[in-house]
Amino acid sequence: MKTLLALTLLLAVAAATADTLVLEERKFTQFDVHVYFFGENQQSKESALTLYAAFKAAFPDVHLNPPKFGPSGPHPIANWEANPTQAQMGDVIVWLMANHGDHTVLVHPKSGHSIWDHTTGALWFGQKLPLEFNVFHP
Repeated sequence: MKTLLALTLLLAVAAATADTLVLEERKFTQFDVHVYFFGENQQSKESALTLYAAFKAAFPDVHLNPPKFGPSGPHPIANWEANPTQAQMGDVIVWLMANHGDHTVLVHPKSGHSIWDHTTGALWFGQKLPLEFNVFHP
């Protein structure tokens, strides 16, 4: 009976330790936010650029990349990208939830594991888009 109790406690400690290690490995400090639009559709492009300007005004300290007017990397259509820090993420997510309109938004951490970042670790607003994962395998 003592052996069974000791084994149960050992397994509980091991499980708790494993959970802690997993959580420690997933402390994210950098993120990408992609706001998608149809680059050849004038209304979609104008709406996305208006949202880009509003985002820039709302978050002047968040790094913004210039819009890409076609597919790039794993992203199948045009998008603009912001790179908020962990400290900025809460406000950025709430703002995008309220303001993304008809645009699909992908939010993901930059863990160094690109496929995980863009799948299991991803958060989507709007319609989820099929990404091109083959770019992650040279």
